[in-house]
Amino acid sequence: MPVPSSRFRPSSIIASVGQKIFLPLLAAFICLISWCQDGHHPTAALPGNGWWGDYDQSHYIHAALSFAKGQFSSAEQWYLPLYPALAVPGVWLHLPDPFLPLNLICLMASVWIFGALTKLVFPEAPASSALGMLVFLVCEMGPPSIRQVWSTPWTSTLAVPFMLLAILYCLYWIRNPKPLFAFVTGLSTAIVGGGRPVDGALLLGVCGGVVLLHLMLQRRGHRTSLMTCVLAVLALGCGVVAGALPTLILYLAVWGAHLAPYIVSSQAVGFDAALLPLHWVEIMIAPEPALPSGYGIIQSLPFVLTGLVGVIFASAAYRRPVDLLVFLSVSSSTALYLAYRDLHAPGIWAFHNIHYFKWSLGFLGLYSIVLLRFLVYNPRFIIAVIPAMLFLVCWRAVPVSYGPHGHLENGHTASLTIPSLQAMDTITIPATGAPDQMYFGTHALWIGTHQVLPIADFKAFPIPGGMMLQPLRTWPAGSLSITPVDGITFTGLPEPGRIVLEPGIPCWGKLGPWTCSARTMLPPVSLPAGENIILTSPLGQQASTAGWLGIEPEGRWVDNRTGTLRFRTPVHSSIVLTVDANALWNTGMRPMKFSMTGRKGNICSWTWKDGERHHLECAVPAEDVAEDGSVTLNLNVSTPHPPSSIFLGSQDTRELGLFVHDFGWRPG
Repeated sequence: MPVPSSRFRPSSIIASVGQKIFLPLLAAFICLISWCQDGHHPTAALPGNGWWGDYDQSHYIHAALSFAKGQFSSAEQWYLPLYPALAVPGVWLHLPDPFLPLNLICLMASVWIFGALTKLVFPEAPASSALGMLVFLVCEMGPPSIRQVWSTPWTSTLAVPFMLLAILYCLYWIRNPKPLFAFVTGLSTAIVGGGRPVDGALLLGVCGGVVLLHLMLQRRGHRTSLMTCVLAVLALGCGVVAGALPTLILYLAVWGAHLAPYIVSSQAVGFDAALLPLHWVEIMIAPEPALPSGYGIIQSLPFVLTGLVGVIFASAAYRRPVDLLVFLSVSSSTALYLAYRDLHAPGIWAFHNIHYFKWSLGFLGLYSIVLLRFLVYNPRFIIAVIPAMLFLVCWRAVPVSYGPHGHLENGHTASLTIPSLQAMDTITIPATGAPDQMYFGTHALWIGTHQVLPIADFKAFPIPGGMMLQPLRTWPAGSLSITPVDGITFTGLPEPGRIVLEPGIPCWGKLGPWTCSARTMLPPVSLPAGENIILTSPLGQQASTAGWLGIEPEGRWVDNRTGTLRFRTPVHSSIVLTVDANALWNTGMRPMKFSMTGRKGNICSWTWKDGERHHLECAVPAEDVAEDGSVTLNLNVSTPHPPSSIFLGSQDTRELGLFVHDFGWRPG
């Protein structure tokens, strides 16, 4: 009896099913668990419930509810309508999150498509599809912050599978120039554009450019190449029209021939290539010392660095269309959002803006493996890989003040004569008030008779001792005046400065946080000895600089793991710091551990088994007091956790552990 072909063996069938079904279902299951564990998820599809009260998500739910009722009122719409329209079945099923089924389908489709893409990256590997799915699963469902932007509704979720599908069929098109492949490429990019227009247009340009380059380099007759190009362009155009048609119909039904407010707003904000160097350092590497809060993407996801280097080396070494297409797609998308005026380091994790980059994380994980494989077979290239990595990450954004100072009117309006300012320039002002009010406030800024608009033209960042204004486009020279929103009080004179990009060890944890955090354009506030400084007071707000959440009636929470106290004393010797604080704790929890560190390392540690208020005294040695009397101390939380994880019914998902009421100091 002849032996049956291996493709009909039960083991092969099971393996195939496992590759195509199990891993996508596992990804969906992990995402669903993440949704359930997120204390901020809604309990009903009602505006204001859970994350339906957040800015973007509130627009999504209003639009979906309106479409579910058969209404096309422009008052209920903001973003392009395709993503909310696809959530209508979830509304009809009375789901608390109508977008959840759609998000899970998009995730499973992305896992499956990425497996097909991996076959083109590793064509010789027998299990390359399973490897690709597993890499995508680990990169997208492994980091909690990335899981969260899959379970929370974002228009980028719908874009991910279609961006991957466009790249896949573009590669099919290159290998076999059939009109069908061109059609699907155009269709996919247009559907991406239905929620994220710039992303869709950029990917269409990249795909079209790579295909055109490939056709030009082929050794074929002129007539054959010309005919192939004509058919491809026609099929591509038909695909774009077919993919854009659903969005266009919905758009015309809502806004008619008028520009939607979202499009008008997006045009006003826009992109600026001048921001690329600054945002590469602040967003991709680390925001310190220019900004006191946030973490670099590479700092949090190291495979982003190895993946970027991997795709660069693969493109140069292998010269395959797949590597070139992935390189251009990932690098152009990354550059696009680093040039976005409304993308800033503090918002990457705090406001989940990492969702802009989530589509490319699977590729970066995959090309980390490509890089490792490349170095195993070509170990001599490590002398080029390591310098490339160091060149990409060994930078710091350092703030520098240069004066002269302006003046202050009644503590409410700051005035300053300025030259024309660019993206790397700054204005710093000593101030008190809630950091969120500084960051989100629509402060009134004028240069002569020209109004400089928040979000579109400038951004205000809370920094140690006050706030920093950063131009997001060129400012004209003239007499500048700024009046902050209510709740923000200026306490000193405004001063111009500049952010300088310097080579140096990145500000990552123990690689040099003190050098990073000590570089600020505003001097530390002077505090008298023997007085309790309440954190909600003006002095307390100026001393509690980086790593703190907003002001509450009795004090402030340390934001996640580390909160910094920075102040100046009249003595240059040892001091004793006193702190009144309590832990976030509930019955049955493990003891909470905290510590205080200075310039030379750990100073004090303590463990609490309750949530009661404690009075602490910690001796700060003389070596942790600078020559000018300034002191910088970190309060560290070993295991922060969200209140929603320990208190039934809480929807507070902030990572908390230590609440500080007041502090003070006396000579040691």
